[in-house]
This record gives sequence, structure tokens and C-alpha cells, in this order.
Amino acid sequence: MKRKRKIYIPGRSALLFLRLALPLVVLEGVAVLIAYLIDRQIDVVLAFDTWAPALYDYLAAVLVAVLLAVAADAIEMEVKKRNGD
Repeated sequence: MKRKRKIYIPGRSALLFLRLALPLVVLEGVAVLIAYLIDRQIDVVLAFDTWAPALYDYLAAVLVAVLLAVAADAIEMEVKKRNGD
């Protein structure tokens, strides 16, 4: 017997937030990458020392965007549950 796997689809507020936040995060990543590559042509070690903290900031931005989308989805589900009861 085959079981149907349920795929979780986030709510509208989470999807809207992700549609707005993720393109901005991608643009930030592209800007950091271009600036790093330009500085790397001049001096490899200095470019790594300069742009390594920017990578952590970029990863933090991705993490914050995803966690805020999860929080928005949880809030939306709670509101739906309260209005349904």
C-alpha cells in the first residue's frame, strides 16, 4: 500500500514575505560576490580578510529571512485556528 506524502505548503503571509525577502538577499549576495572578486584581483589575502565577515552577514540575512517566514506562518496558522473555533 502506497502512502501519500503530505507536502507542507506555507501560508500566504509566509510566501509573500519570502517573495519579497529572498530576491533582496540574492541581490545582496551578488553585490558581495562582485565586490569580493574585484578586490581579489588586486590582493587575494586582503580581499579574504575584508570580505570574510560579509559572508557571515549574508548567511545571517538568509537565516533571518527564513526564520521570519516560519514565524509569520506560525502566526497565520494560530489566527486561523482561533477564528475557526
